[in-house]
Amino acid sequence: MEQVGAIPSRGTFCAGRVKTGHIKVGSQIHAFFNGQIAKGTVKDIEIFRKKAESLECGDRGGAFIKLKPDIELKRGGVLYDPGCGGMVGSDWRIKIKMLPGHNPVQIKGEYMMFQSTFSSGQVRLEEGEVGGDLVETILHAPTPFMARPNQPLLLRSNHIFFIGHLVAPTE
Repeated sequence: MEQVGAIPSRGTFCAGRVKTGHIKVGSQIHAFFNGQIAKGTVKDIEIFRKKAESLECGDRGGAFIKLKPDIELKRGGVLYDPGCGGMVGSDWRIKIKMLPGHNPVQIKGEYMMFQSTFSSGQVRLEEGEVGGDLVETILHAPTPFMARPNQPLLLRSNHIFFIGHLVAPTE
């Protein structure tokens, strides 16, 4: 979600880009933000203030939804099909490696993570050594976030960058 707003008598309006799949009027969806999940129904869809029946992958538009329970949604939240395979957790097994041009380093402490459903950015890694080969470690986030296994991620510590992917939540 790029924008979220409450419209009296119409529900919550969520605008953004459809990254995978499609969404139709009447679809049963789940909404996720900051560790909270709510079930809902798509009541109406708009593309540039014109009614539409559906949004496909790559489309930018908005949907009016009714959620139960009502949760606070903001930019960075996700609307998704419950069968999409997304997992939620605050502790994840990850595989990372350093970008070329640096010597292996000891990892421990706080890093910045760039991932679409995680709002804070600050994460902590368990101790280990990372070089040019993939190394598995545990990532600890302050709040749960939603992702799919094998989804790519980027970590930064000062001027050193690590690339890799999420394996699975540890919880």
